[in-house]
Amino acid sequence: MNQYIEQIGMIFVNKSFERPNWDEYFMLQAELAKLRSNCITRQVGAVIVRKNRQLATGYNGTPPGIKNCFDGGCKRCQLRMEGKIESGASLDRCLCNHAEANAIMHCAILGIEAGIAGAILYTTFVPCLECTKMAITIG
Repeated sequence: MNQYIEQIGMIFVNKSFERPNWDEYFMLQAELAKLRSNCITRQVGAVIVRKNRQLATGYNGTPPGIKNCFDGGCKRCQLRMEGKIESGASLDRCLCNHAEANAIMHCAILGIEAGIAGAILYTTFVPCLECTKMAITIG
């Protein structure tokens, strides 16, 4: 991944660039989505693709209308950063949506049929069990 970021800089220097294949391209898109995360404990990006066309993007963070996690919107994440909760503990108290779930919900909100065979979910982190089940359920 970093090699492509470095190569993008090289375009402006010597016009040399190795074009990424489709999987690399969509993983780069997921990496870019990750930059929008507002979670203070982990940043994850996800992209749903069908036939080499991006259908939806997601990143982890608090739902719309709730204060961003890094602004104190999720008490569980705040406590985690203060060392008062161990990693993986009290996840049921976390308000942040996962990137994969956000991408899937984005499809639903826009009326995109992501559940048709052939859709691929690209993500920058191993999905949790719930997100894995959701992805399997929609196909």
